[in-house]
Amino acid sequence: MVDEPYGRLDGLKIDTLWRNIRKLGRTTNYNHTLDLTYAVPINKIPYMDWATLNSRYTTHFTGRPPPSLLLTTRNLM
Repeated sequence: MVDEPYGRLDGLKIDTLWRNIRKLGRTTNYNHTLDLTYAVPINKIPYMDWATLNSRYTTHFTGRPPPSLLLTTRNLM
């Protein structure tokens, strides 16, 4: 998302707008998933060639930015 300055675009506001466009805006949603799978080599033990043991771990992270009102009023508190 490219944030635009409030009001009429002139002077420094145009520079701010172009800087935001060059940075490709700010991230609005971030999703990350991690999947790990491991096959324990239990079948290498003598007389255990009939068995299998698998281990799996999955995690998911979702990040969202604060509302734009908080970005512009952070010093009011």
